[in-house]
Amino acid sequence: MHKKDTEKRLACFVVVLALVLFGKPVSTFAFIDNGYYISVHKCRKLLKESKQALLVDVREKKQFESYRIPGSIHVPLHFIKARSFLKGKPVVLVNEGYRSEYLESLAGELNSEGFQLQILSGGLNAWNRSGGKLSGNLYEAKQANRISPQECFLKQTSTNHLVVDASPDPVPESLTLMPGMVQVACSDAKDGASELVKAILTRNSVAPFAVLITTKDGKGYEKLEKTLLSEGITNMFFLDGGLDRYRRFTDEVAVMKNPSVKTVAGGGCRTCPGFAHEDSITTDHQ
Repeated sequence: MHKKDTEKRLACFVVVLALVLFGKPVSTFAFIDNGYYISVHKCRKLLKESKQALLVDVREKKQFESYRIPGSIHVPLHFIKARSFLKGKPVVLVNEGYRSEYLESLAGELNSEGFQLQILSGGLNAWNRSGGKLSGNLYEAKQANRISPQECFLKQTSTNHLVVDASPDPVPESLTLMPGMVQVACSDAKDGASELVKAILTRNSVAPFAVLITTKDGKGYEKLEKTLLSEGITNMFFLDGGLDRYRRFTDEVAVMKNPSVKTVAGGGCRTCPGFAHEDSITTDHQ
């Protein structure tokens, strides 16, 4: 167990270090309507009307085995081209719900060679939130739209996605954490929820689309999710631990990039691999 944890910490450290040194990756939270995507509704209709249509899950095998859409098959992304039985059939590619420019590029390349590939808009996240059936570990599937600070850091970009700070009392200082973030004060009041929906839908004129919701402390997500679902907004993600935890994480990344930078003592993300503070390190020297 300790060996696996160490390997996971090391892997995350290497990825984040590479990001800090060489720039941001191409995956983002958002989708651009470039003709490759198919909505959950249209996908269900396709599966109902075409006996040849296939759902191909391109996530890691371990994730597929944990939970998946019934009837879907698992094919690693880099093996799709070699699976000749997929050629000439309507195929919908399924991932977690993040945008992947590599996936789009592959779909374009293979479609020019006779494949009929489309990408499920919002992936498993939108399928699940739209009431689509899943099989496997349903608890884990329910938590799939919770994004850790390190995942957020690796996937965010200043354009092509919407981040909303829905804290009851958002502070202007938080805007520096994520470029382009929108603040909508959301309390139990109905007006706050309406403003949140309005802020999202105003920027959702070009579907498909995804949104990352956060609050100061990462609380209140259940009510916000219920509100958004009632308005038909399904491809949403929530920042685990909120802005407070994300701020601690970015402070630690800054220290990694420049050791001379100092952050508040005792800060730090307790669950971010590779960035443990003294008060969050566990040992087996008992």
